Amino acid sequence: MGKITALVYLGVMLSVSTVPTVNAGSDLTVSSAQGIYEAALIDKRPPLHGRFVRTETGVVEDRYLGLEWVVGPKKVTSWDEANSWVESLTVDGGGWRMPAREELRSLYQEGGGLSNHISAAFRTNCRFVWTGEKVGPQHAWGFCFGIGEEFWPRCSYSQNTHAFAVRSQRIR
Repeated sequence: MGKITALVYLGVMLSVSTVPTVNAGSDLTVSSAQGIYEAALIDKRPPLHGRFVRTETGVVEDRYLGLEWVVGPKKVTSWDEANSWVESLTVDGGGWRMPAREELRSLYQEGGGLSNHISAAFRTNCRFVWTGEKVGPQHAWGFCFGIGEEFWPRCSYSQNTHAFAVRSQRIR
């Protein structure tokens, strides 16, 4: 093995051995959007390969931030339709809510595997996803995975907008 290869290997091994894991006693367990900022302050290293893992129930586990995700039906939805779907979701024990802007932003990965810059574990090609954050009575925030930016259209808007549900990771 050449010197450069050995140094790269050593660097990878050191970073793998020091990356925190998310578990019940971890400082990086995230239970809210604010927790994402706290986790970012604690550890600024990029997440490792394998951050997102899809379970047999279709739930996508975020092993870096301690969140679980469900991708909504493959149909465009208004904010009210997305909210109703999330409120009625019982997959894997329930407890789901609409995501915060920061939580959706945390999923954005430049070149994340699909043209919409989100991990292939999500198995979606949707580009716009609603958040649970409203802007007054008639508008709500959403996130565009095509360009990595937030937007806030009318809640009745449904052109290429989808629903995701999120919750804090459950201990299994």
